[in-house]
Amino acid sequence: MIQIRYRDAKPMEVQIEEEMIKLIQMRSFSERKPMPSVAELASRLVMNPKRVKVVYDRLLEQGYIRLDIEGNYYPKPGEKVQENVRKEGGHW
Repeated sequence: MIQIRYRDAKPMEVQIEEEMIKLIQMRSFSERKPMPSVAELASRLVMNPKRVKVVYDRLLEQGYIRLDIEGNYYPKPGEKVQENVRKEGGHW
């Protein structure tokens, strides 16, 4: 899924963001099934959940994901993701 390069000069949050965007763009997450929770992803990556929360907040702000009333994260429908890719020139 997501691999962190600990010796990379790029901050871990940025690496996670970029990987999550790739996965969303490739439609690796179902629009009907929740994405990993902040705690679950932090556990998988062996990192502080606050760092993962920052990434999810950025993805929310940019329109890549949505948050339901129960606190579950879902990727936005494909049209919105493709619109963001065009606006950002393919970069995050």
